[in-house]
Amino acid sequence: MIKFLKGKFHPYSIGSVIVETVSGIGFEVFVPSNSQVYRTLEGEDVKLHTEMVVKDDGMTLYGFSDMESLDVFRMLITVNGVGPKAAMSIMSTLSIGQLVPAIAGGDAKSIATSPGVGKKTAERLILELKDKVGKYAESNGITGNDRSVEGMAASASDIPSDDEFIQALEALISLGYNRSEAMGALEKVKDNASTAEEYIRKALGQLF
Repeated sequence: MIKFLKGKFHPYSIGSVIVETVSGIGFEVFVPSNSQVYRTLEGEDVKLHTEMVVKDDGMTLYGFSDMESLDVFRMLITVNGVGPKAAMSIMSTLSIGQLVPAIAGGDAKSIATSPGVGKKTAERLILELKDKVGKYAESNGITGNDRSVEGMAASASDIPSDDEFIQALEALISLGYNRSEAMGALEKVKDNASTAEEYIRKALGQLF
């Protein structure tokens, strides 16, 4: 079981990065789109805490820049109907400082803003994890004002619910721009774009 990876950071695709180890092996790791790892420049050293998910069609690594995020990911995927992809969607939408209090406080509406996660799934997640997450938040000192972990660059409430906007944001992050740079450029063009492609093209014009 791979518990963590250390190596050179390389942007790869929407939602995933490559970590090149000292032995020269490049591991693809799926990472939340609001992860601090996207602040890393290509070729710089990174360390990701990982969870390996094994299925019939292969093995997938999910990585996080801190253990708190990995712990929450592991809790999310224990919920019936919440697989790794749904968990990553939730963690890409809400920071740990937002997600943990949302679960503990029964805020299904905030959780259901995650792409692909409906109200029923959010309610089931709260039902199964509310007590567990409440105890976890107390023991780790996590509050709704926490900005020390994933998502410190922007809160979920700052992000438009437009799926095209979100796709463009993830694409820009995968190209190596940090979240605040990408958000800033997209905000400048949001009144003149309607598709992800338009958002990306016009935002790149702001970034160059």
